[in-house]
Amino acid sequence: MAGLSDNLLQIMQGGSEKPLVLVVEDDPDCMTLLERYLKNAKYNFAGVGSAEEMWTSLATLQPSVLCLDLNLPKMGGMEALTLVRRRHPELPVIISTADDEVSQVVAAMNAGAYNYVTKPTDKNKFLTTVQNAVDSYESAVRLRTLEREINGASFEGILGDSDAMRSVYHQIDRLAASDIRVVLHGESGTGKELAAHAIHRTSGRVDGAFVSVNCAAIPDTLQDSELFGHEKGAFTGAVQMRKGKVEQADGGTLFLDEVAELSPSLQAKILRVLQERTFERVGGNQTLRSDFRLIAASHRDLKEMVEAGEFREDLYFRIAVYVLELPALRDRNGDIEVLVASRLASLRPNGAPLKITNPALDALQSYGWPGNVRELFNVLDRAAVLADDVIDLGDLAPTVLDSIKESPVLAHAHQPEVSSSDLPAPTGMTLAELEKWAILHCMKRLGGNLGAVTQELGIGRTTLYRKLKQYGIR
Repeated sequence: MAGLSDNLLQIMQGGSEKPLVLVVEDDPDCMTLLERYLKNAKYNFAGVGSAEEMWTSLATLQPSVLCLDLNLPKMGGMEALTLVRRRHPELPVIISTADDEVSQVVAAMNAGAYNYVTKPTDKNKFLTTVQNAVDSYESAVRLRTLEREINGASFEGILGDSDAMRSVYHQIDRLAASDIRVVLHGESGTGKELAAHAIHRTSGRVDGAFVSVNCAAIPDTLQDSELFGHEKGAFTGAVQMRKGKVEQADGGTLFLDEVAELSPSLQAKILRVLQERTFERVGGNQTLRSDFRLIAASHRDLKEMVEAGEFREDLYFRIAVYVLELPALRDRNGDIEVLVASRLASLRPNGAPLKITNPALDALQSYGWPGNVRELFNVLDRAAVLADDVIDLGDLAPTVLDSIKESPVLAHAHQPEVSSSDLPAPTGMTLAELEKWAILHCMKRLGGNLGAVTQELGIGRTTLYRKLKQYGIR
């Protein structure tokens, strides 16, 4: 990231809400003029001098508009426009050309350009065209979100309608419209690979391959060959040439799961591929190219690893252009019931539908789920084997039942000090009713002092707020 301004770095890391305009222009004077126009109009600005630099920038920037000069060195503007339309169909492209190039303007508009401006650039016309393009881009993203919500609130394989998950869906919609690199961060079992698939399937690379690599499952000695491939005879056992994951992902998406487990030498090689888009197979000397979008995932905090010297800082800034946090199941209020219903329906698709009792469902909703959705599904799969047609408390895993017995809130619920007639006695209740009773009783006795309630019940303030919302307590 050397050489980037602090403002541009903030844009790359999602720290600015102003629309970003990426200008591709090889004339320095024209670039300076457009930069002045855009910054004075309160847009974020980024400029590059060639189509090749533009292509690299689209992996690290998320522009709302692309301004493209048709007369560029090496890769021309028309070729660049064709590639952008293929990879970023929703990104509006404003072409810039001279007055006497009418045939080029017509060809560019037929190829999918949003609009055009002529040189010398008229300030008012240029800014009006840019603003209209920004509005068009925002409308396209909103339309994508609306269509998805009409057809179903989530993406394929991802369930949940909580506020936390709706935020994730919205971010995926935004990310899918671009080509920037993403790090998916979340605890084990939160669905990082599902989110990566969702980004790929709704992006301009959907026709390309989705190539997944679990970095933690590959021994250090094999990581090089697995990622970059090898030539025949490169080492003992290399009886034929083999393409690596980087080469297989050309034109599509490369997903590096548990990227924190890459060896230091592989971190350096991945950095080079991201910078130059070139690599060599193990045992080979031919330089190969691969155009892929990188999505990485980790349950570890990569920024903390950088500070501890365990992960390359330059690689971190290359891959963590946008960090998407996937919420833990315990923070997805209301989603457990949806997940349970979906899983039970899938376990016996052709037989009698499997049901679950209210006490068992309450137990699942009270558990902390350190293994998140993956653990929930494992518990349900186990219970389905033990149960006949209805899952009850006794069919649940001991870890779930033991944690409920140790719940601070429920522990107090078994020590009634009730004296008010408007609270029911703590008998014959479901676990959820018992927990709600304990909170109500404690709040009434302590005069609604939430700080005192958290101390009395032995729970954190965040947990208390979540419980109040869950049970509709004001």
